[in-house]
Amino acid sequence: MTPAQLTKSQRLLAYAQLMRLPNVFTAMADIFMGFWFTHESLEPVGVFMLLLLSSSCLYIAGMVLNDVFDIEQDRRERPGRPLPSGRIELKHAARLGWSLLAVGVILGWCAAPLANRMLPGIIATILAAFVVIYDRFVKRTPCGPLAMGACRALNVVLGMSASVRPLGVVHQYIAECLGCYIAGVTWFARREASTSRRGNLVCGLFISAVAIILLTGFTHLMPDDELVPLDRFAQWSVPFISALVFYFLFLLTSARFINATITLQPVAVQAAVKTGILLVIVIDAAVLLFVRGAGPAIGVALLLAPATILGRWVYST
Repeated sequence: MTPAQLTKSQRLLAYAQLMRLPNVFTAMADIFMGFWFTHESLEPVGVFMLLLLSSSCLYIAGMVLNDVFDIEQDRRERPGRPLPSGRIELKHAARLGWSLLAVGVILGWCAAPLANRMLPGIIATILAAFVVIYDRFVKRTPCGPLAMGACRALNVVLGMSASVRPLGVVHQYIAECLGCYIAGVTWFARREASTSRRGNLVCGLFISAVAIILLTGFTHLMPDDELVPLDRFAQWSVPFISALVFYFLFLLTSARFINATITLQPVAVQAAVKTGILLVIVIDAAVLLFVRGAGPAIGVALLLAPATILGRWVYST
């Protein structure tokens, strides 16, 4: 089927699939969490919106360019996807991907003068470079999961980049933990289109679990007066409750991950990976619970709704 033969709704669906649209809400969650972590509100709104749009463009660009560079492999393993099926022309996808990448960088630099810092533009530029490095050069190498994890960590830092204070150890720690979590999910997802190797799955699952466990320690790196929920929880209970919350988050996905590890079937692995990706939204919300309270945390968690609804029609992996 050629693009000219598609209806308008079919064309829109093809582009939504190419962009992995449900996943972009996980990138948005990082920006919400990062910005709220360093600000008491979403003010200044202009800076926040520029960072949100920059992150979204860079993330979608990465999804599109991923398929552009993988066209030959997808023709063999995923012939039904938008590019190998002919629903979207390769040249149009390439133009879209590179354009979004450029727009994402430009938006990052537009946020810089409004934030009175160069950091938003610098991080957006570095993130764009890592997107290309992953998609074009290292995706199939052992460095692939590390590069993907770096992209996620940089996206978190992009959300924090407009902070009026210098970023410190706790900011780096949270970004690195989320990066390690995604590195584990990426390792788990290797060979998802064919029968996976149990060693890869176990290794990826282990890395993600360790990252979530380590993330519970971020409260120890923060001054007590910055942990907003302390007026409701006793001082001694914060580390315990944070560990309990993050452990519960991991339990939410364990059934699918374990099933995939046992069966090794592509459908089971893809379902686990989809759940693992969407869990980023919940993790971001959980982090905010301890620094900004229930309101912001619930607000971020609500991003699961559009991601889940779109996921009924658009694949995430």
